[in-house]
Amino acid sequence: MVKRLLFFTALVSLVSQVFGAAQMQSLSVSGGCYTPGQYITVSFEARVGTASNWINADVVFSGDAVREYGDDAVVTSDGSYDDDIASPVTAGHEGYYVLQPNDTEWYPVEFVVKVPAAYTGSYYVFVAVRETDPVTLSDTEDLYDLSLIHI
Repeated sequence: MVKRLLFFTALVSLVSQVFGAAQMQSLSVSGGCYTPGQYITVSFEARVGTASNWINADVVFSGDAVREYGDDAVVTSDGSYDDDIASPVTAGHEGYYVLQPNDTEWYPVEFVVKVPAAYTGSYYVFVAVRETDPVTLSDTEDLYDLSLIHI
């Protein structure tokens, strides 16, 4: 069984809403290596800046350290790759509405996603959160701050 090193990259939306912005902390990916075709768990904590606003998030795989249009979105408004969607979305997407807390406390968020079977080499996993509005991915938007964690 061939295992590949997986890089976990968190992208946090820096776009401020009128009253605040979602925040993310304690990012992790299960295991230090992955096997194509198997599942990984992406976990983090998120909170809103304003109580009762929604938190929207997505998970994107990329072969390089740049999150861009055409990368493989594996958590979108349609659900998670393999459970709800048949293949990663590469033509733009909106994020998944995760929760709507009635306070500004931290809440755990977890996504279980399948690593595409065709993957070889190293990949980056990007996680983005946004408050109220959907996370989007396009070739004209640059809404994220990059933080790389080697597993």
